[in-house]
Amino acid sequence: MASTPGRMKQGSGLEAWVLWASGAFAIAILALNIPNLFVEERLGPDDLMRLQQVRDLLAGQDWFDVNQHRLLTPEQGDMHWSRLPDIFLAGFISLMT
Repeated sequence: MASTPGRMKQGSGLEAWVLWASGAFAIAILALNIPNLFVEERLGPDDLMRLQQVRDLLAGQDWFDVNQHRLLTPEQGDMHWSRLPDIFLAGFISLMT
């Protein structure tokens, strides 16, 4: 049976509602964070250190090597953070490059 262009298929009400709800949620989050978009300092020291750790991981540093070579030089410092959040950040960076 051929579908006509003017008719929606049955059961598409839920999909349309989910689409509209997720769009409204995204707009609400963006509207609530507009003041934060124009702040001069966007990343703090911890954010930058996490990003550097992810970059080191992508550059070939071992998963279990949590030594940060740029911290507390010359003796270097072991980071106490878990590597688990690095998976998502590294995946996103790898996907975008």
